[in-house]
Amino acid sequence: MKALIFISIVGNLYWFSQVENSSNNPPVLTILEEKCNVCHQKKKSVVFTEGNMETWAAKIHKQVFVKNRMPKGKKFPLTIEEYDILESWLADLNIPEK
Repeated sequence: MKALIFISIVGNLYWFSQVENSSNNPPVLTILEEKCNVCHQKKKSVVFTEGNMETWAAKIHKQVFVKNRMPKGKKFPLTIEEYDILESWLADLNIPEK
């Protein structure tokens, strides 16, 4: 009985992790798409993609962490976890140390 409960719990945890990570996008790209591109597309400014997001990393750092200008408004705020993910990604790229 205990083994059956354990298998059930592990199976549910696996299923929930797959649903949560159902997007094939890296977490940073998902954040950029959901919190940044929404407005950037409307303003016809830079739209972040997997192919260009590292190119814009230094400017993302400056606007999000230095000047606190992005994301604008209250409609698409970043969560603490999203800030941490962006900060970790930028640190892996050695931004702002470049």
